[in-house]
Amino acid sequence: MNMNKVIIGTDIGDDIDDIYALVLALKLNIDIKLIMVTTNNTKYKATLVAKILTLLNKTNIPIFIGKENDCKL
Repeated sequence: MNMNKVIIGTDIGDDIDDIYALVLALKLNIDIKLIMVTTNNTKYKATLVAKILTLLNKTNIPIFIGKENDCKL
């Protein structure tokens, strides 16, 4: 089966929706090539993503940590 390759960008940790979306993507076995965490306290957010990846045995997916204030509206 030919799967699309996906990069996920997330501001996980601000509310619950990003956690649900990430877990769903991981459970659907989508070919995730990278997870990028953004917007304020990115090191903590990367830790959250790493914990989810560990729990779901998907530790082969790299995590990119964006700058602390990389999204300015």
